[in-house]
Amino acid sequence: IYDGNAFFYNNISSIDSTTLTSKPYRLIRVIFHTPFISNTFPINLGILLRKIWQRYIDFENEYGTNMTIPLSHIDSEITNYHKTFHTLYYTRSQAFIRLHGFTGWINYKIYTADDKAYNLLKLGTFIGAGPRSSFGCGFFTIQPFT
Repeated sequence: IYDGNAFFYNNISSIDSTTLTSKPYRLIRVIFHTPFISNTFPINLGILLRKIWQRYIDFENEYGTNMTIPLSHIDSEITNYHKTFHTLYYTRSQAFIRLHGFTGWINYKIYTADDKAYNLLKLGTFIGAGPRSSFGCGFFTIQPFT
């Protein structure tokens, strides 16, 4: 989209979130590339899904149709993780704001999950999770592993 000199708007495309599907992996690694704003890390996969769900609701209700999205079910455990703590600063209306966040990865073992849970995880790779999306926070990728 941006090559350092110019924006190429014709390279931007939209996605229909209702058509996203994901494979039902049992072992996944979630890699946070930008700080996930939170006081704790790692987080339970169910909490991550709720953070994705909340961001999606915020986007839909701000720009969309005020639709409701049912919650998903997932039973999982954290098997390993690595984290790096970040303190972010910004000013707003002449006030100095400090945020705490984490980058790193979390390995999860998934015991049971419905299709909505896997689809929300896939959606999360596009929209991120948690607060401060306007600052680019909470963006991640998912890698299945064995």
